[in-house]
Amino acid sequence: MPSRERVLDVGCGRGRCSAALAEAGYRTVGIDISERAIAEARAAVPGGEFHVQDIASPLPFPSASFGAAFMTDVIEHVFDPQFIVQEISRVLSPGGQLLISTPYHGLVKNVMIALFRFDRHFNPQGPHIRFFSRNTLTNLLREAGFRSFKYFYLGRVFPVSQNLVVMAAK
Repeated sequence: MPSRERVLDVGCGRGRCSAALAEAGYRTVGIDISERAIAEARAAVPGGEFHVQDIASPLPFPSASFGAAFMTDVIEHVFDPQFIVQEISRVLSPGGQLLISTPYHGLVKNVMIALFRFDRHFNPQGPHIRFFSRNTLTNLLREAGFRSFKYFYLGRVFPVSQNLVVMAAK
């Protein structure tokens, strides 16, 4: 069982991932902009700590206060991803781990989207406002001081995978 390391769940929603981490022995702290989602997370994870927080604002935690953080399918909805990645870096301890998942946008997949689903995929009323390839996400993380990247692709087969997952160390 892991130590009682604090893990930050950025965009925790109703707390499903936080619940799994708490069950595995981690101390989870979740943040989300939705008051309703935070209320549900508090009910789902009685020992967890949850805050209503707009991630466009500075995180309400001291520097180096978490051993790990994760953000699952959130960064593509953020106007200023550089800001939130820098804030996560600030609150992670040296050597802290960050896991991010986001829809994958590599060259082959982008060509397929451009040919067959451009209007649907890039609908200006759609929820995604940022699109990441492995290189663009890596560059964003490097600028915030992350190193030692490990990549995973989920859903379908590479190079048309649905999601890109990166694990990076501070």
